Amino acid sequence: MASFKVRGTTRSKQSADALLKGAYAPYVDRVEILQVPDITIEGAFDEAVKGVTAVIHTASPISFALTTWSSTVDIAISGALSILNSALNHASPQLQSFVLTSSFAACNDPSAPQPKTFTEDDWNTWAEAEAKSEEFEAMDDEAKARVLYPASKTVAERAVWSWRDEKK
Repeated sequence: MASFKVRGTTRSKQSADALLKGAYAPYVDRVEILQVPDITIEGAFDEAVKGVTAVIHTASPISFALTTWSSTVDIAISGALSILNSALNHASPQLQSFVLTSSFAACNDPSAPQPKTFTEDDWNTWAEAEAKSEEFEAMDDEAKARVLYPASKTVAERAVWSWRDEKK
């Protein structure tokens, strides 16, 4: 059976220690962790993608403490585009796959008649509009976070698809 090596990134190397000593311990010889303190900086992932055959992007800000467009949506977009540009410019030509983990939040439409089967043609159409509405500022922080996370997932995923279409 073939084995793969995995290179992961984290904002803080200390946060990966528990995984390397715990769940990943049996595989520690095949796991490399690189520190990327700010995923929004162009070139942040350049070293991380060198020599890889696949990239899986899972990062997106999620916290009820994040209550502004710039702390959620902008970071989700910049992080996704940063790793795509690094992959394009530094992982080629051996790069075979790029996977973006999305979320039901990116396609959910609470106003859709239920039951509904959501597909790749469905997009969340309410969160971005709500985050940009006048009513948004009057919301409490938890309500803001509940709007901003789906907005960030939707807008960032759309940015990835646009990037793909531009770079074909």
